[in-house]
Amino acid sequence: MSVRLRRMLRWVSAGALLFGLGACAGPPPGPTGPTYSCCVAADIERIYHPGDTLTIHWIVQGPPAPSGAAHQIELSARLSGAFGNVAELKGGAAASQTISAAPLHPTGVAGEQLVSTFQIPPTAAPGFYRLDWSITEPGGSVNAGSIIQVAAGS
Repeated sequence: MSVRLRRMLRWVSAGALLFGLGACAGPPPGPTGPTYSCCVAADIERIYHPGDTLTIHWIVQGPPAPSGAAHQIELSARLSGAFGNVAELKGGAAASQTISAAPLHPTGVAGEQLVSTFQIPPTAAPGFYRLDWSITEPGGSVNAGSIIQVAAGS
């Protein structure tokens, strides 16, 4: 057998071995439990008034966490405002007031319903408020927000 033919067979063998190892690895594992997002549309698509309770219903999707799995996720939400208009809110102006909901630590059990609540102060100024929320887990976090409107009076 020629040297050239041996080299070619060596490369073919190495390629087949690498291909076989890749095929055994399979796709990366999927989520090992539920995923979370914020919020039910009805929570944010209404007008609030000073003294109201703002309730945020977190959306839970997917299978429950495997039994005994460490579920190290934190769901956080805070409300900042008041802003005179949406452009001011989005423009990075400083908020005069910030209220935080107690962080939630889901267990991942089937049927879990997670709710964050804020008491809008009776003295809250009317205007637009930024609802910022985050989902933090080992390896990273997701942050996003919505806009809540608070009107004068009750």
